[in-house]
Amino acid sequence: MRGKLPYMKHKELKSVVEKEVDGLSQYAGKIPAGYDAEDIHKFRVGYKKLRAFIRLVHVGNGKKPLKQVKHVYAAAGEVRDRQIQLQIITDWLERDGYEKAVYPGILKNEIEEATRNLQEAISGFPFHHLAEKLVEVLPERLSDDTITGFVHRQVEGFYSNIKDNATNEQLHTARKHLKDIIYNAAYLRAGKKDALFLEQQEDVKKLATLLGDYHDKNMLIAQLCMVPEEKMPVEECKSIQHFLEQLYREKGMLRKDIAEALQKLLDKAAKSSLSTAAQAGLLISSALVSGLAVFFLNYIRRRD
Repeated sequence: MRGKLPYMKHKELKSVVEKEVDGLSQYAGKIPAGYDAEDIHKFRVGYKKLRAFIRLVHVGNGKKPLKQVKHVYAAAGEVRDRQIQLQIITDWLERDGYEKAVYPGILKNEIEEATRNLQEAISGFPFHHLAEKLVEVLPERLSDDTITGFVHRQVEGFYSNIKDNATNEQLHTARKHLKDIIYNAAYLRAGKKDALFLEQQEDVKKLATLLGDYHDKNMLIAQLCMVPEEKMPVEECKSIQHFLEQLYREKGMLRKDIAEALQKLLDKAAKSSLSTAAQAGLLISSALVSGLAVFFLNYIRRRD
């Protein structure tokens, strides 16, 4: 559609930015009307796609406009996280026999406050100027060297956070690097699809999904650990504690699934180097950096 990657010029880059900002602005406009969870989700995804694209073109002075809109992104996250938490905990408490539980009401009050903050953030942000500011700092063209450099940076960032004893934050950071590649692949793939690629694509997306599920589980656990027990009946607190215990078990299972998905991805990226995978406590070795970087370059260069 846009030809090979090295030939994306300013006009085409401008088109991508304008398209993403337009979508971002549309969802931001819908949010104050009803605070629909799906609209908030789409707004946040749109922000991350735009951020990934700016990282791809490697425009340092393009960070300032995005830093400003990040305030809206964070405010939207405060609403969405509580919306999801309310749905999940309400379902749990009802199944456990607490149809008139106290905690859902506490969450609803928090959602009301978070939505007021979000409305203020949206009304104070000049979305109509965002695309203009970003277009001004776009390069004349996106070179093959820029693309290769981007992929290597993301792969190295991914590697540095995938460890046997990785913290929750490190796994979340690893996912960010993986998603940056996936978001840009949607714009920049070119060439014909093949059976091998389709299989690899699913491996990449599966790993990103598992890392996302793991982060969501951690967020829910963190939120439930801050439940104001002094405002709630003892039995309701016990029910939530039982739910927490279940979430911890599910989190452990997810971590095993992540390790298996990563191993499958690495098997295809660089089979010949797997014998050194345990060096320095990493799940992968430095010898695999080039192999997986090439793997992801091939991922970007293909299109559904």
